[in-house]
Amino acid sequence: MNCYCCSDIHIDHYCKKNINDISVFDTYIEKYLLPADILFIAGDISDNKDIFINFVSYVSSKYKYVIYTIGNHDMNVRKNSLYATIPKYYSTSLQKLADIDNALSIFPNIIRLNNSTIIENVPIGGTMGMCDFEYAEHGLHLGKQLALCEWQTWYDNIVWNHMNNDPISILNDEQNKLNIIVNTKPKIILTHFAPIEIGIQPKYAKYLTSSFFYFYAKKYLDNLGNDTYWICGHTHDAAKLDYINSSGNVIHILLNPIGYPSELPYDINNLSKSDFLINI
Repeated sequence: MNCYCCSDIHIDHYCKKNINDISVFDTYIEKYLLPADILFIAGDISDNKDIFINFVSYVSSKYKYVIYTIGNHDMNVRKNSLYATIPKYYSTSLQKLADIDNALSIFPNIIRLNNSTIIENVPIGGTMGMCDFEYAEHGLHLGKQLALCEWQTWYDNIVWNHMNNDPISILNDEQNKLNIIVNTKPKIILTHFAPIEIGIQPKYAKYLTSSFFYFYAKKYLDNLGNDTYWICGHTHDAAKLDYINSSGNVIHILLNPIGYPSELPYDINNLSKSDFLINI
């Protein structure tokens, strides 16, 4: 099966005030997606719930399967998007996700990953993931506690309402999910937060806030089989890396954030959207 791998759709940035304008979806699909059997989206489809539902249901008519995981912007329950208001406020982020799940449940080819599944004999797993703040400790030598304090003013803490917005509890929950997913030996993993092993662009290497985009994934990568694909997002520059784990297995890490075209995400690593079309 051919699969197009991407993240950070941010379709609400393109809809402006008309959330039902299908021509916007068509233009977006033509410019930023590629035809395939499966569309994988590693989070950040839309802050706005209605635009999220409208886009995913519409794009599902273009693919045999649309398989996605949630991103940090999809968890927004407290703030309007820059481009479209949130039509309903929720007491928790999980309530918002439940509404999305319910609306999309009528489409059998749309799958939100929050665990493991099997699609046409291919084991697939995914979850949002969470930053582990370790880059502040090991990359910047500033200490994890400083990063945890800075996170209190970060976007996620401002707009989420999830597990009392305790970042360590959220991290532990996401790590538990990843442990279960990795034990199923998936062929493909999706997380929104990126394995730090894919690398931090030099222009962001000294930023404390880089600690909020990544987590150290070696313990998961070392338990994956050869030719596993790990699709991630959250950062604004596209990247590809073949990671060789401790058993000599090659893990293909793919990061293709397509919702930031003005930032020229492909340029820094000389990539194009066709580099994120894979066959499994």
